[in-house]
Amino acid sequence: GLVIRQYFADTVGDVNTAGDDYAHNVDKAILIATPNKGSLIMTLDKAVNAFPVLGPFVEDALVGSVESLWENDPSGQPKHANSWAALQITPGSDLLKSLDNVALLPADVDYYTMGANMKARRGGVLYGFDAWTDYAELGDIAVEKESFEYLPIPATQNIVYDDTMLIKWELAEMDNMWTIRVETPSLETVKKAHWNLMQTSEVREGIVSILENATD
Repeated sequence: GLVIRQYFADTVGDVNTAGDDYAHNVDKAILIATPNKGSLIMTLDKAVNAFPVLGPFVEDALVGSVESLWENDPSGQPKHANSWAALQITPGSDLLKSLDNVALLPADVDYYTMGANMKARRGGVLYGFDAWTDYAELGDIAVEKESFEYLPIPATQNIVYDDTMLIKWELAEMDNMWTIRVETPSLETVKKAHWNLMQTSEVREGIVSILENATD
């Protein structure tokens, strides 16, 4: 999605040839889970580091774990918290500021923003009594709802796919000790998390519907 927006920014007013003029290239732009305002995940390590006493140690462990996963990425693509891609989707980045301009989005293109909004409810059983929180909006876990919905101009349509998950805990007695059991959904099986969006039939059907619908 950000590549599409950068394309528009680079080609607005470029009418030297028909092939370079955006008006001849694009009728519709579908921005799927695009971090138009960045992703707060990119600032998670700073938030953890600010936690008193244990923050720096937890941050080291967190960053080390994530980077070890990246090293084993089968795609072989280099990833790092300080890579250009990561810095560019950090909220308030120079890239995002440079794109936040109405004049850089052609007015004759139909814009569709699309993304998922996970709603998590946390709670469980405490001494035999149910204790649950209200549902909290998590976006698609990687990109917040207000980020993927945002454009400097009103979109033709904002499409939000809602999904829910429960994080359940229970105070229970095991081996003559009180302990807390926690049940959480596997992030790989949550249907509309960021990395599963394009594999979700509902989302794919929505994309096809937009593309097949004739432009006035």
